[in-house]
Amino acid sequence: RLREKRLYPTIIRALVSEPGDVRFEVTNDDRVIEKIYRLRYETYLDEGKICQSEFSDGRMTDKFDAASIHVCAHVYGEIVAAARIIPQSRVERFEFEESVDLPSLRRPGVRYAEAGRFCVGRLFRNDVNKNLSLTLRLIGEAARVCWSLGINAVLITAYKPHVKLYQTIGFRPVSNYVKLRGFNYEYVVMEWDLDPGKTALLYRHYLTKIRAEVLSTGISYGADNEAPG
Repeated sequence: RLREKRLYPTIIRALVSEPGDVRFEVTNDDRVIEKIYRLRYETYLDEGKICQSEFSDGRMTDKFDAASIHVCAHVYGEIVAAARIIPQSRVERFEFEESVDLPSLRRPGVRYAEAGRFCVGRLFRNDVNKNLSLTLRLIGEAARVCWSLGINAVLITAYKPHVKLYQTIGFRPVSNYVKLRGFNYEYVVMEWDLDPGKTALLYRHYLTKIRAEVLSTGISYGADNEAPG
């Protein structure tokens, strides 16, 4: 039984929501981004990934957020999921590279981005409403942003229970399990070549559709089309 009575309206919304009720967006709105920071904190703390003492103001944010493209999902105005994309052109090194030294990771001629801070509100996950599939849809929206920027490969750090999910999508491990600064668990760095043809059949059609939409609309989320290093 849910003890936090203040959440009753939210869980009812989560139970009755349909996929069409979810709206994804790339946001620059400071008010929305503040809500993302608080959603991150709540979900990462709930999963035991971070310590409450490290985020006394209830916000999970760092210096990389200023260089990030923020993607979020909302249901009837409530922010329920979010992620960030860091194009390589905006930083000297990615977040995980401050904890892990992988000098041979980046391949010549490949334009990379780091995708991270994936979070889905606990009342909107698959164990409450499987129809929403917010985790997979959020990854698809992150891919949309990357395709719009001409990104060839995405790097993430995956928590062990989530590795199989990412492998199904097309990610492959490119490191051993490592300890990341500020997190309680070990993570593995994974890479995805952003190729819908290399994903599971159930997800391939969805990603192919997103890529076709990007190619047909020509939407761009920033000037990140310089030649890769």
